[in-house]
Amino acid sequence: MTTLRAINITKRFKGMTALDRVSFEIRDGEFVCILGPSGCGKSTLLRSLAGLEAIDEGSIEIGGRDVTCAPPSERNFGIVFQSYALFPNLNVEENIAYGLWNKGLSKDEAAERVAGIIETTGLGCHSKKYPQQLSGGQQQRVAICRALVLNPEFLLLDEPLSALDAKVRLKLRKEIRQIQQRFAITTIMVTHDQEEALSMADRIIVMNEGRIEQMDTPQALYDAPVNGFVADFVGTANFVGADRAIRPESLCLSKSLSDNTIQAEVCDVEYRGAFYRIEVDTHVGHLMVDIPSQQSDAKVLRLGSRLYIDIPQDKVIMLKSA
Repeated sequence: MTTLRAINITKRFKGMTALDRVSFEIRDGEFVCILGPSGCGKSTLLRSLAGLEAIDEGSIEIGGRDVTCAPPSERNFGIVFQSYALFPNLNVEENIAYGLWNKGLSKDEAAERVAGIIETTGLGCHSKKYPQQLSGGQQQRVAICRALVLNPEFLLLDEPLSALDAKVRLKLRKEIRQIQQRFAITTIMVTHDQEEALSMADRIIVMNEGRIEQMDTPQALYDAPVNGFVADFVGTANFVGADRAIRPESLCLSKSLSDNTIQAEVCDVEYRGAFYRIEVDTHVGHLMVDIPSQQSDAKVLRLGSRLYIDIPQDKVIMLKSA
């Protein structure tokens, strides 16, 4: 099994710390997403792992071998950038084969490997087309094939879906996951989209200001965030005091006042399709409540309506740190 370890990685740019003692371990065959807001160090971390950025402190190990100072060519990573970086003068087959030619494979050997991966990923009918003749989603698949045809140990994806529209992103999320499982390749993907990370990853690294806030499975991050940043970045959270949070869908409407209910006044209503998000003012602060559309009634949806909100104690998240 080939494990990737980052140990206290630190990277600075002109006095600014982009990565601050970042440590984690990624197991063989995992799909890991690096999630965080813009400027938090996600892409810098990915480039550092690939050897495209030299780190100032710390070390990187692959299978127990220290590769901190190794060039990218000795790390055996396949990389797909946000722009895809396809050659406009080469067709699909030639773009995928380019790395094999650089490695000295004959045209016949390269053609055989390219044909195999094109067949596996469903690009056969597009093999003679040029990048400008392809959709954004098709170009992305070509870029992934170009990385995979080199048989890398790791596949690195830097915001691969950010330039695509919502429906195409949804389709390609599934395709990328299927390709990753088919090739059983350890994959690290950078994204700022929490939905992408939750739906695709085995584990997620949540970053903020150059540090790892938490690394865990999608469900563990959602159900048991360690602090307010993770609770609010992975999903939506209501904060009740400094150390407690509750998800909008965990709050319920009640017909009467009891130990776990509070009085509330509706101050905003948003229709979200499957549910209404109702914002209410209470004595514990401003709260968001998600109510399934089929369970809503006219009174609840009126601004100024007074309601009772039930706060189930078993749904309250105790935050370990602020």
